[in-house]
This record gives sequence, C-alpha cells and structure tokens, in this order.
Amino acid sequence: MKISTLVNYVEDYVSKKLNLIMRIIFFIAIGIFGITRYQDFKHENQIYIDYVNNLEQNTKQEYKNRLKESVETTIAFIQTTRNKIIKSQEKLLIQEIQKILILINGVDKENFNQFVENYTHDFISISFIKKDSKIQKKLIFNEQELYFIIPDKLITNKLTRETREYLYNSIRGDNRYVWVNKILNYEGGDAYATRLIHPNLKETEGEKLSTSMEDIKGNKPFLDELLGIKKDKEIYFEYFFKTLNTNDISKKLSYAQLYAEEDWIIATGIPLTNLRSAIEKRSQATKDAHKRHFKQTMIYESMSTLLFIILFFLLNKIVNEYFNQNQKLKDEISLRLQVSENRANKFFDLSINLHLIIDLNGRVLHVNDTCKSILGYEKEELINTFLLDLLHPDDMEETREERKRVRAGQRGVYFENRYIHKNGNTIHLAWSAMVDVDNSEIYASAQNITAAKLNEVEIKKQELLLHQQSKMASMGEMIENI
Repeated sequence: MKISTLVNYVEDYVSKKLNLIMRIIFFIAIGIFGITRYQDFKHENQIYIDYVNNLEQNTKQEYKNRLKESVETTIAFIQTTRNKIIKSQEKLLIQEIQKILILINGVDKENFNQFVENYTHDFISISFIKKDSKIQKKLIFNEQELYFIIPDKLITNKLTRETREYLYNSIRGDNRYVWVNKILNYEGGDAYATRLIHPNLKETEGEKLSTSMEDIKGNKPFLDELLGIKKDKEIYFEYFFKTLNTNDISKKLSYAQLYAEEDWIIATGIPLTNLRSAIEKRSQATKDAHKRHFKQTMIYESMSTLLFIILFFLLNKIVNEYFNQNQKLKDEISLRLQVSENRANKFFDLSINLHLIIDLNGRVLHVNDTCKSILGYEKEELINTFLLDLLHPDDMEETREERKRVRAGQRGVYFENRYIHKNGNTIHLAWSAMVDVDNSEIYASAQNITAAKLNEVEIKKQELLLHQQSKMASMGEMIENI
C-alpha cells in the first residue's frame, strides 16, 4: 500500500468517528463559554484598556522626568567642573604674572619687547592685542597694554577629560547613560557636529556626525535633535539605536539639552523595552481584578469542565485508536525515510567529485569522503570550517563574486578556482552550485581538473617550443639562401 493511500485511509477513518462528537463539543463549548465569558471579557477588557493607557502615560512621563533630571545633573557637574578649572587656571595665571613682574622690573621698553617676543610657556601666551579668550589678564607696562592669555581650548580639553571620566563611571543599571556631542555648525549638514563622549560607542568618539544620518526605520535623529535644540534648547525624541553592551537594536526614548557655553548637546536615553517592563511590573493590579472576576465565573466554568470530562472519556477510545494507527504509520514512514537517507548518503559519498553543502556564510555543513583525496583533509576537519580559508589568495575576489551570484539565486554552472592542498600543493577545481533559499544552504559540486590544467600548461610549453624551433629552421633556410 502506498504511503499516501495509507495516510488517507487513516484520516478518513478518524474523521468519520470524530466529526459528530467534535461538533457536539464545539457547539456546547461555544454556548457555555460564550455566555460566561462575554460579560466578563467586556468588563475586564475595558478595565485593562483604561489602566494600560493611564499607566503608559504616567510611566512615560516619569521616565521623561528621569531623563531630564540625568541631563540637568550632568550639566550641573559640567558647569561646576568648568568653574573650578577656570578658577584654577586664573590662579595659575596670576602666579605667572607675578613672576613675570619680578623679571621685567626695571627693564626698558626695548628689552621688554624682546622679553615678550621670547616668552614661552606650556599654556600661557603674552600678546599686545586683546584676544577672544575666557581667561586673560591685562597689565599696563611702559604705557603699553599687555595681555596674559590662557587659550579656551585648554579649558575645553580639561573639561572634556573630566566629563568623560564622570560619564564613563555614571552608567545606570537600566542601560541609561549620558553622551555629549559638540555642535560645529548650527545649520546642520555633513560634519555639523562631533561625537565627543559616548560610553556606548567609545571607539567612535571624535567622528563627525551628519543630520542626514538615518536609523533602521529611516528616521533622522540628529536632524530632529538639532531642530529641537535650535528652537527650545531641549527636545524629547525617539529613534532606533544599539543597546548598551549588546548588538541589539531597539527603540529608544531620548532627551537632549544644549550647554551653550561649550556648544555641547548633553543627551541621554533609555530603551523603550525598559519602559514596557516597568508597565508590566505595575500591571499586577489588573491581575488582581481578574481574580475577583474569576470567582464569578467559577461555577459556569466548572460545569463546562465537567461536561468536557464526560465528553473526553467518550472521545478517548477513538483518539487512542487514531494514535495507535498513526504511530504505526509514523514508524513505517520513519523506516522508509531512514533507508532513503542511507541510500542518499552512500550515493553522496560514492562520487569521485567533491560534493558539499555550505550555509550562506560559507561554513561547511556536510562534505563527502572525496575531500580526503582532493584536498587532503578528513571530513571531520572540514565540517564547521570556512572553505574560503583554503582558497588560493589570487582567486579570492572572483570566488566571492561568484558566491554572491549564487546566493542571489543564479545557478553556478561552471566556475574554476584554486585551493591549497593540505600538503601545500595547488589544486584546480571546476565548480557547479545552486542555492536552497528555503533552507539557507548552498549545494556545490567540484571536479578536480588539476591534471588537465597541468597538461594544458605542458601542451602550451610544447607548442611554444615547436614554434621557436620552426622559427629557427626558417631562419636557417634564409641564411643558406643568402
């Protein structure tokens, strides 16, 4: 008996006996559960909707307040640190001025000018012209205005280092951290800002940012952020970004505020998955309400359960008969499949060509025994490795392009490349391949054409030798004629 015929017979047998009972169970269950659950569901559903709406709004506002508080705390730290740095540098500047006053005391104008030209210091400069610097002191000497200046860049660098250390050590347990971007151009565009400090992407600090950058959903978070900063000096916005310490991309709620003294955007955010987790934790009240309603429907559901138990015993005998026959069918199919698989494996390993199955990334999933004679490796040595690791370096680019075409659905009819045998020799292979999109696998077969290639080279050498001999003979005849 064919397998399909046997399956149809079993299905027909079971369906006839189950059909009537299943209809009775269905209509009785629908009637009882429909009446008992309709009012209960309607009431619970409305409670749940109202509760979740309010909970989402309140929780989201609470998270927004936390984000803003984090940014404002960071700005307060930055401002305090900046003031400390400025005071420290001003004190250092005054001390240096006092030293200079002692040195130039009694110096005439010519020598004084010479002193100013030759003056050097690690971070203090002297100028006769007032500079646009936050820390500078004016001194009148020999009726000349003299300015002692500490560059703003020094203050910014010190502030950046201390802020970076502070933010690296301030990552919250809910994957919340604060980052800093420096605005270079308030009009936006490419390189409108620099990523100054980012605890989640430390390796990208110093990179230029563009308002045209998009997340995976096509949003432009940097553009939204800049527009909000220009309009209100602050903004809440949502976008998709990498979660801290993972490669997962999730939607994020962020808040940014401008620190105008340094043209810094101070921002923080939190994955919305954290928000949903908080909502779920707070939804326990809904479960308590469900328990109260559960008591009201307990009687009706008990009756339904009792009915289902009675019907179950009536159905049990038929179901057991079905499973017994179904198990026999499964055993028969399993045996036939095993036999078929064994035949396929034997046929797979019988070929003198190299047969293999790889995933879309090039990892070897299955290979026949011919790999030993062609490449010198046992099957176990190649499984879960990348075949490209054995590829001749000069054929790497063409092979990658061929694999891309196969992955795209084009059938590889004939393609030649070279591999390195385990003993170090070069092996020439001719490939054919096709992709199984449903299983994300590539089936490939390769013929060893090394001997043919060597013969081809030898033939070309012989042809070249004959050609040279022919030319020599012709030249000999010409010489004799002369």
